[in-house]
Amino acid sequence: MNHNEIETCVIRIKSGSEEDFDKLIKQFRPFIYKTANSFNIRNYDIDDLAQLGNIALMKAVLKYKVGSHTFSSYAFNSIKNELRFAARTNAKISNELSINTPVYDSEQQDTEFVDCLEDPNNLEEDIIQSESIKELKEAIELLSDEEIEFVNLVYYKELPLTKYAEHKNLSYQQALTRKRKVLKKLGIYLRKR
Repeated sequence: MNHNEIETCVIRIKSGSEEDFDKLIKQFRPFIYKTANSFNIRNYDIDDLAQLGNIALMKAVLKYKVGSHTFSSYAFNSIKNELRFAARTNAKISNELSINTPVYDSEQQDTEFVDCLEDPNNLEEDIIQSESIKELKEAIELLSDEEIEFVNLVYYKELPLTKYAEHKNLSYQQALTRKRKVLKKLGIYLRKR
């Protein structure tokens, strides 16, 4: 497109023509990509930079004074300035720390910062423990009332086996036999899962 066609296109865009905006983007696409390729901004790829160029082109259309017949020059400068601004802004935040930043441990081996962070909670172990507790509760519910009482007193309330035997008027040997029987039943229920 020549300068007059571009000027006409900009006027139509200001009136709301999306079709003309597509034409304008196609016209400036080679310049936008060429300019974007000349910049190397951390955390931006070529498509991000091209998108910044497209945004600059939209801003240029909105701010352009119709009748100047200098839209191309205005748009070129707007695109370059937008990319320069992005580069300056990015340079100001250069002290930003990523958890994937390489660090060196005492043995001079490459590790990432995230490897140095300790989490007191181990999610995998917590889930496994939670599932195990759930399965154990389900297995305990399958025991008789007398066996459930045994588990409650000996394992939850931590009553010593000798005290349990006295409390139930059993010999220590009978209490030990009950313990083995309960543990064997629980083992059988849990293995079936």
